[in-house]
Amino acid sequence: MKLIVETTGDFQLLDPTNGKVIRYDGLTVTDESPFLSSRAAIGQVRVVAQVNDEATDEELRKYAEECKGDQTLLLESFLASYGVEVEGQPEPEKAPKKRGKGKAKADEDKAEIEEEKAD
Repeated sequence: MKLIVETTGDFQLLDPTNGKVIRYDGLTVTDESPFLSSRAAIGQVRVVAQVNDEATDEELRKYAEECKGDQTLLLESFLASYGVEVEGQPEPEKAPKKRGKGKAKADEDKAEIEEEKAD
């Protein structure tokens, strides 16, 4: 699997596992590797998206030229062509909402307590 990545600063990295350079000046398509995982874990690389194996860095550069600096358009158009659909993986479930007393109910309870104290 390949990834679109970017460095988090003005530096480039050389992945020793595959010889690919992760440029300092924008997005790079590269193969997933333990090196990238370790660099992402320490905050030197940000993984932007997963792409299929047909995606190349040269193709990403062509899209970048056509998009003239609009990174949102670049990602949307490139992912439309090379994006990966993760199949068989369930969608994350939404966290259940906390059910507490609403303000109106809390006010009613407070009023009842005050009435009981007054009696």
